[in-house]
Amino acid sequence: MRIFTLLLIALTASPLAYALTTKTNDTAQFLGPYSTKTIIELRDIQGIFGGRDVIINGSGIATIEAVYVDPKAGGLSHNKYAVQICKCDVENFLNTAIANDFVNIKIPERLGVPDEARPTIIIINSSGNKHSVCKWANDSDLRFDPLYTELLSIEKKSRQLKKL
Repeated sequence: MRIFTLLLIALTASPLAYALTTKTNDTAQFLGPYSTKTIIELRDIQGIFGGRDVIINGSGIATIEAVYVDPKAGGLSHNKYAVQICKCDVENFLNTAIANDFVNIKIPERLGVPDEARPTIIIINSSGNKHSVCKWANDSDLRFDPLYTELLSIEKKSRQLKKL
């Protein structure tokens, strides 16, 4: 009985477990029930150094545009492709968004450093309502950064998948 009580306390103390079980925060209300109409976007291409744009729909189809410095071309080159990712990756990202209450992330505005990237995460719910959060690359945010890292991980995994 004591082990069960400790396990229950540990699970309920976790923000992710809380978000997954209660879904009462503003992000959960914004997202509503899981839908294949939900769209997740990462806009992270910087004009000098490149980057990536990732667009994922709720059914797991991801469109990736990677822009990179290409010494052979003497500038930037890009590669655009679509892949089918695991729906579990979509669900995991949305659960992380709920756990971090994405729609209530407020990042203080400031002027950017020259050539600094400014990644933007956008979520469009099944009703077509859109919410976006951006931050300068040199800043850190405890709630934005896990979402950004998760999208970068999905993009990295997509390189190994069969292109559609």
